[in-house]
Amino acid sequence: MSRIDYSSLTDEKLIKIVQNGDDTAFNEIVNRYRDKLLNYINGFMNEIAVSENLVQDTLLKAYTNADKYQEIAKFSTWIYTIAKNCALTEYRKIKRRKTFSFSQLSSKDNEFTLERIQ
Repeated sequence: MSRIDYSSLTDEKLIKIVQNGDDTAFNEIVNRYRDKLLNYINGFMNEIAVSENLVQDTLLKAYTNADKYQEIAKFSTWIYTIAKNCALTEYRKIKRRKTFSFSQLSSKDNEFTLERIQ
């Protein structure tokens, strides 16, 4: 059995191979897109640790939904759309849970006092 040179294949051919059950082709997709996706997502998030996690989420979603990819658009458009959606979802979560400490809210002119309830 001859080995396939995945590096010479287009993204669309690679994802077709993944759809046909050869998961090793996805490694080439990961190698091609990991750094590009990190730069893209970090442009939204501006926090490298969060961006790295979102790249993993993006690649996992691309892998688990590989059967849903159709060649009506370029593969790169599809995976970047997944990345953008992951980043926007995370951004919304962060925005919702944003909290402030009392020290951030108080100033010298306006100190907080806690009253004791009896």
